[in-house]
Amino acid sequence: MKEKKEVSEKGKGELALRHYIDVALEEYRTLRNESRQCSVNMFTALYIGLAIIGIILAVGLPLLIEETIIIGLLILYLFVPTLAIGVAFLVLGEAVRFKRVGDYICFIEAKLTLLFKESYGVKIENWDSWQREIEKALLLTHIPIDISNPLAWERWLRGAPKESFLNNLRDSLLCLRHLKDWAQLLACLKVQFPLTGHLGWVYGIRIGIFAIISIFSWGVAVT
Repeated sequence: MKEKKEVSEKGKGELALRHYIDVALEEYRTLRNESRQCSVNMFTALYIGLAIIGIILAVGLPLLIEETIIIGLLILYLFVPTLAIGVAFLVLGEAVRFKRVGDYICFIEAKLTLLFKESYGVKIENWDSWQREIEKALLLTHIPIDISNPLAWERWLRGAPKESFLNNLRDSLLCLRHLKDWAQLLACLKVQFPLTGHLGWVYGIRIGIFAIISIFSWGVAVT
């Protein structure tokens, strides 16, 4: 009787484990689709934004003549820079979400690894300490949300504490006071706002394109 009870309990445990893995894998696939969608949104905003800005510049530059100088200046001083900044924020927003999706996928992979490899010696009940280790390895700010169970993505996405961003911003401003060259500036920003697992310079180029467009537009209007 006792053996039957143990077998029954074992069967229930295996069934629960199988169900947990199924849910985690479904969440994993969903987040992969989310990641692809973020990438599509990022490039769509980039391409459409550049196309619209190009059209506006093509219309505005010929207007820099005496008869239509005011309209031309409004386009180059106001419309082009405003649009460029707006598109840059859209691209940056999708880039941040894209990274957050990737970070959370790392947690799912780690949770499944714990279930399949007993050599770790870490129980799922002790997930908090393991989560901190993963966050430390990924250079992430700890978020006090229990994600040991699946389907915690949206809460984790919204759970980034504002204090961590403000602290990073404060530390960066303190760091900027003692800068002597551009190398120190890049090192300072890399420490305070790491993009572990992502090519920070790629995002910098994408955002920098719109900064260059804004500066070009202002420069043409001034001259």
